[in-house]
Amino acid sequence: MNNQQVKQIISFILKRSGKKSIAESEIYLILSMELQWCPPQMAKQFISEVQKTDLVQIENGLITPSFSIDKVSIPIDFKPTVEFFKNFKAEEKEMKPTNTDQFLEYLKTSSSLSKEEITNAITKIQDDKNITEHVAMLLFAKKHAIDISNILPEIDKEFSYKK
Repeated sequence: MNNQQVKQIISFILKRSGKKSIAESEIYLILSMELQWCPPQMAKQFISEVQKTDLVQIENGLITPSFSIDKVSIPIDFKPTVEFFKNFKAEEKEMKPTNTDQFLEYLKTSSSLSKEEITNAITKIQDDKNITEHVAMLLFAKKHAIDISNILPEIDKEFSYKK
């Protein structure tokens, strides 16, 4: 898989649209109808595969790159081939826990702190104790007397490591 070409495609679309995030449906239309780089079904498959990578994040239905689009160089004659879209398969992500955002949201709604304050506190715990982010989140919950017993089975399931 060519992560660089995926970064170029995403950067090209976002720079062209002047946006930092874009809806999935907009990407399909741009790739297939406006740029005519591939058929709509192939564009959907491509975006579905890209979402399996660490290159993008999805929040509130918007796709946002996890890299700086300004640092991606795009050749003047840039145009990926239909074969690229047809054959693109996401590499498996590194082993990492899932659903951090949902747990952070739960911590936010269960405390009077902002998401930024919670994130900063978790990062400090993580750095001070040299532990993973998820263990730091659990310690944060304990320190702030946030009852997680009702979601503990879900946390255990969601924070399992994927291969």
